[in-house]
Amino acid sequence: MRHSDSQGGLDEDSQLIREYLESGDTDYLGKLYEKYKQRLFLHCLKLVKHVEEAQDLASEVFIKAFGQVEKFQRGAPFFPWLARIATNLCIDHLRKRSRLRFQEISERHAVEEQPDPDNADLQIQCRARIVAAMRRLKPEQRRCFALFYLHHLSYRDIAKLTGYSYNQVRSHIQNGRRRFKNLMERSP
Repeated sequence: MRHSDSQGGLDEDSQLIREYLESGDTDYLGKLYEKYKQRLFLHCLKLVKHVEEAQDLASEVFIKAFGQVEKFQRGAPFFPWLARIATNLCIDHLRKRSRLRFQEISERHAVEEQPDPDNADLQIQCRARIVAAMRRLKPEQRRCFALFYLHHLSYRDIAKLTGYSYNQVRSHIQNGRRRFKNLMERSP
């Protein structure tokens, strides 16, 4: 019974998309929006942890998805496609938020501290070493490492964002941490 219900949902979603593509009537997309808006909001909320940001991102996801709905593979489940778009937008959002926080903290420290040329040089060298070490990690290690340490996401949330299994995430973070430490110890 459940299989036929989910199959019926697939058929209904594909039908709504087909009707929209044939007629251009946005009411068909409105039905998809109503069907998935709460589920998509919850998906975004799990990733960004802020209600207002999740609401904004969910809206942005629908705008983006509906703008490229012709790329949707008919017959495939609609929500996983929508969730993949949401995950990518949320990751981009978290990266931007992290950069802004880092910049904010750097600016605050710059104002609080008296100018000290030796200290400024040391900070620049330290940042350069960190960036160089991060770049030398494998891409999957770097991604998981950054999501864990910079964005403070759990292993489970990182697994959902990246598509890696929980054990793969744990392994990427542990191996990345070990490699990062070695690289930092070896750099001048």
